[in-house]
Amino acid sequence: MKTAIIIITIVVLIVIGLFLFRSGSNPEDINDNQEEEMIEESPSPSLSPTITPEEDGKGEVSTIVYSDSGFSPRTLEVERGTTVIFKNNSSQNFWPASAVHPIHSAYPNSSLSFCGTARAINAFDACQGIAVGGEFSFVFNEIGTWAYHDHLEARQVGTIIIR
Repeated sequence: MKTAIIIITIVVLIVIGLFLFRSGSNPEDINDNQEEEMIEESPSPSLSPTITPEEDGKGEVSTIVYSDSGFSPRTLEVERGTTVIFKNNSSQNFWPASAVHPIHSAYPNSSLSFCGTARAINAFDACQGIAVGGEFSFVFNEIGTWAYHDHLEARQVGTIIIR
């Protein structure tokens, strides 16, 4: 039993390493030592955070379109504080989120475990499938190169470069 757990752990670490290598993530951009912040629970936390350009103070907006063939553009380079809108033009739901599948923790203060809590508002994670024709927006305030994916179709990936 102990041997099986060790083998499974090694396989999971190899898969995560391969995903980071293939997605072009810079391991220096991933902050694994983030301190847990104390955040008060709001009465009704948002499951799908949408922040308007006016809220970030810059007003810059870029759009990434998701179709049946994936994200377009696949790599987007924008200024810090830009709102990126992920628009679903595919034939099925999609769920944009930070790499690495399935934990979504490459972008700072992001994690699948934050979905359904007050911390979800700051996480790069839609926290649910976005319907055909729908959209999800997120304001990128962390400088770096950030890989992301469709949680429902994890082979569909992209990169956002924040200057």
